[in-house]
Amino acid sequence: MIKALILDLDDTIYPTKSLGAENFEGFFDLLSQHNDSVSEDDLERAKEMMWVKPIHIVAHEFGFSNEMYENAMEFFHQPNFQFDIQPFDDFQKILDLELPMFLVTTGPVQLQEQKIDSLNIRHLFQKIIIDDPMHFEGGKAAAFQKILRNQNLEPDEVLVIGDNPDSEIKAAKELGIPNAFINRSGKYPEAFSDFGELVKQFF
Repeated sequence: MIKALILDLDDTIYPTKSLGAENFEGFFDLLSQHNDSVSEDDLERAKEMMWVKPIHIVAHEFGFSNEMYENAMEFFHQPNFQFDIQPFDDFQKILDLELPMFLVTTGPVQLQEQKIDSLNIRHLFQKIIIDDPMHFEGGKAAAFQKILRNQNLEPDEVLVIGDNPDSEIKAAKELGIPNAFINRSGKYPEAFSDFGELVKQFF
C-alpha cells in the first residue's frame, strides 16, 4: 500500500520551459562575462543543454571553471528574483490523494529554492531535499534512502514520481521503490502523459 509520495520538480510538477528564457538572460550574460574555460560554441551548446539538464551537471560536463560557475550563480541570489510559473493544471490530482509528500529535486540550491517559492508549493511537502553536490552528497538514491529511514517507511510504501528515466526513476528502481515515469514530451510511449492517468494506474 502506498503511504507517501516522493516527487521530482522540473517537468514533473511544472513545465521547465515556462521559466522563460528572458529570466536567464542575466545568468547567461554572466557566464559569458566570466567565461575563462570553454569555447564560445561550447558555451552556446551548454546554454541550450541547461533547459534539459541541471545547470551544475552541464557545467561539469562542459568543464566550466569554479570561478565562472560561482560568479554566474550569483544571479539567482537577487533578493526579489522570482519566476512567473505555475504547476501543471492536473497537479491537483496528486494533491487530492492527500498523502504525505516529499520533494527531491536536482540543481543549484539557490535556483531550486527560487522555483519552489515562485510556485508557492513549499507548504505542501513534509521535507524538501535539493540534490546539489555543493550541499548534498549521494544523489537522489541517497535522498530517497534518507526519507525512508527518517519516516520509517518501507520501499514498497512509497511511490516516486518523475520525468527523468536516468535520474529519479533509475534511483527508485535500484532501491526497489515503486515508481511512476511521467513525461509529457511524447518521446517515451511507456511514460504516463498526465497525472490523471498515473493516479488511475496506481490508486
